[in-house]
Amino acid sequence: MAASLISTWAPIGQWVDALFNRLFDNPDDQASATIFQKFISPNLVYRINHDRHDFLGFDTMLKEARRTTIMQTKSNNEVQSWEAPDGSGGGCVAHMSHFSLIDKAGADAIECSALTLSTVKVQDGQRTLFELAEIHQVVS
Repeated sequence: MAASLISTWAPIGQWVDALFNRLFDNPDDQASATIFQKFISPNLVYRINHDRHDFLGFDTMLKEARRTTIMQTKSNNEVQSWEAPDGSGGGCVAHMSHFSLIDKAGADAIECSALTLSTVKVQDGQRTLFELAEIHQVVS
């Protein structure tokens, strides 16, 4: 999969959904890594539950998750979004997601849900994920 994403001018929710699909659900590790480098801000702030991470921390967690599990998104519903009024392509979007994490070693599946709030900014004419807050819960 090429290191491209849907247009900067697509609705913010669709853009973030496409980004997450290419990062998490994509079976190609190299393509996922390329997308990460291109569309995740080096100044990223990532919060999951009560923990705070930066770009490197998020990259490390993503690589470990991809190494040990297969993620299958069941649903990813937009809760609310805001498009920057200046028309730049920036904005914020909240999604409610349900997904399975399947252990590559034992094929056990864990069902999870996550409420995410993504902040997107445009840098050098390209959208980048600038902040991500996630309330993550194991459902079963």
